[in-house]
Amino acid sequence: MDRRRFLITGLSLSGIAYACVGAGARAASRTTTDTPPVVVREAGLPGWPLFEWEQPGGFFNPGEGVMQPPRLAVYADGTAYADAAARLPLPPVWVTTLHDQALGVLTTPAGLMRDPDKPPPGDRPFDQVRARTPSGGYLTARLEGWQDGDPQHAYPPPVRELYQQVEAIRRHVLHAGTPWRPPGVMLGVVSIDYRPDHCRDWPKGVPTPGKQLYQEIRLPHGPHGLPRATEKVWPMYRVGSNRFVAATWRRLLPHEIT
Repeated sequence: MDRRRFLITGLSLSGIAYACVGAGARAASRTTTDTPPVVVREAGLPGWPLFEWEQPGGFFNPGEGVMQPPRLAVYADGTAYADAAARLPLPPVWVTTLHDQALGVLTTPAGLMRDPDKPPPGDRPFDQVRARTPSGGYLTARLEGWQDGDPQHAYPPPVRELYQQVEAIRRHVLHAGTPWRPPGVMLGVVSIDYRPDHCRDWPKGVPTPGKQLYQEIRLPHGPHGLPRATEKVWPMYRVGSNRFVAATWRRLLPHEIT
């Protein structure tokens, strides 16, 4: 059994099935500790959240790992969604404060630089933070080792304080919010290069995955009976006569449903 490690990075989606770029290209795109994280300016898509924190990448063995939903998404109407599992309308002052704080960090790229003498833990998902600008565009930055709360104080105080604010809101939404259970799900599929001991046939009615390493398939009407991974090992499937994949899913957020 080949247990090579791959880097999986989520992509923005606007259709049924999408392929990720190669692992080498993704690895090259990861930030280093001796230069500031690249802040990307994007036009964005209609309905994108006002603020979003997600963890779209990480190392794992093929068919083992997690499919992490965005940790926190706050929309223009003030509704916050935590882990695509709970939602809660926030007080307007909370939304404004969070948004202003995020823009203050993202508009100062040099202030995002991590101390090169304090490298982040290896084999961990990177964090991605995105906020809408006053002009309607978006600023996005990748932050290595941010989700741990920066106990090493490797980032400047504004970056660490933003994490504290974001994590506090996320926990509040999970505790005080109502469950978020839309019918639609995002299916993550990873190709595996060995024959698993146990697998089932790929279900009918679900788009057949391609041969690329990783892809995501939007299923607006539900998971079609596909089980969700409860442990790190994803359910395994046979596609055709001699191809095998592992798959799991998460629930869609509002801007992914339309």
